[in-house]
Parts: sequence; structure tokens; C-alpha cells
Amino acid sequence: MSRPVVEVKDVWARYDSNVVLEAVNFELNEAEIAAVVGPNGGGKSTLLKIILGIKSYFRGEVLVFGKPPAEARREIGFLPQISTYKRHFPVSALDVVLMGRYGRLGLFRRPGKEDRAKALELLHEVGLGHLEKRPFGSLSGGQQQRVGIARALASEPRLLLLDEPATGVDVVAQESFFRFLEKFRKERGLSVIIVSHEIGVIAPIVDRVAWLNRVIHYYGAPENAMRQPEIMEKTFGKDIRFLVHDMQCATCKRP
Repeated sequence: MSRPVVEVKDVWARYDSNVVLEAVNFELNEAEIAAVVGPNGGGKSTLLKIILGIKSYFRGEVLVFGKPPAEARREIGFLPQISTYKRHFPVSALDVVLMGRYGRLGLFRRPGKEDRAKALELLHEVGLGHLEKRPFGSLSGGQQQRVGIARALASEPRLLLLDEPATGVDVVAQESFFRFLEKFRKERGLSVIIVSHEIGVIAPIVDRVAWLNRVIHYYGAPENAMRQPEIMEKTFGKDIRFLVHDMQCATCKRP
């Protein structure tokens, strides 16, 4: 068997004296989509930053493509929360996608014709080629999100990390976005980690889901966890409800 794309082994992390991750074990295989779900403050974004190589940990080991994360960074694409975008930054949609090429170009090199062609190709792939000259800040939330995924893919990564991609975007835009994500997984063999607190939105497209609140209470098929109320209670607390966007949902009650 080939080695996992991401290996997180007994990882502990803290901010100041507060432990935010405890004995976390997590693996991601090639062309697999996995989610990390949990409440705000449960350690989801911390785990993502550790895999990205921008947050340290004090115990354990993390490997990405068999290397420390900092050494594998060129293989990783990252899509931050849409709320962090500078919506009024005076650049076009195509310019934003071009920014994703700089990691491949190195210092002091500017994008050339091939880079612009690649960026435009990606805009067309996410259905926004006709908006290449449109100011980024004038796009809708869903359109900005799709420009963001084109930018993340512009560096031609093998691993894509997404931080709360459904936040602030309507349901129709979310479903469109996740269809594109599934398309890229199938066509490019892309491995994906999605951080979210909305399990109902992402459950239909992920292979495995990690339920994280400082520790991982479960990592496996999403439908299995949703049949176990004790896992949901440990992760999110009591008295929670889920809305799942999946007509095949085995655990949903129907009228």
C-alpha cells in the first residue's frame, strides 16, 4: 500500500499554557476527502494550521507526503474562510487566481503568458471564465468562494485544505462548490481536508469525518457517527440537531 498523504500521530498542541489538541491521530489517503468537524474553539483550525506547517506542536509527529509539513508546503493548496477575504481589494478575479501561481514561480519572478493561461483555464473550470475582468470585491459570496478554490488550485497542489468553506455562503452556492470539489478529486486525484462545524452540509461528499473537540472522539464514515448520539454529545454537547442535505440519508426521518 502507498503511504498516506497526511499522517498525524499522537499530536498535542497548545496556545500559551492551554492545551487545545490532545493525543490526536489522523490519516488521509490519496484522492480521499475527509472532514474535521467540531464546535468553535475545539481545535479544528489549529489542526489545519499544523498540517499546513504554520503552527507548532509540542508532542507527536506530523508528515505530509512523508515529509515535515514545512517541506511539503508547495504540494498544499489552502482556501481560507471567505470572511477573511479582502472584499474591496482592487484586483480582478483573474488577478486573484494568478496570486496562486507565485508559490511555483519563486522570488522576483512575475507571472507570464503560461501562468495567465493556467489561471484563466481554472476560472473556466469553476464556471467563472466570463468574469475574469470583474473586480473581485463585486462578486457574490459564492463566486468569491469559487475564485478562491481556483486560486488554491493554481499552484497545482496534491493536497487541498479548506477552512470553513460553507460559512457565509447560501445553500445553492455551497452545493455548487462541493460539486466542483468532487470533480477535482475525480479528475486530478486531489486529496482534501475540510474543516467545518456544519456536518450536515458536508456529510454527503466526504469519505471520512473526524469529530474533534480537543480530542478526536470518532474518525470514520459520517453516517456511522450520526447513528451514535454519544459521539455527537461528546463533540458538540447535548440538545443538538442536524440538517443533512442528502436524500439518501439513512438516519433521517421522513414524513
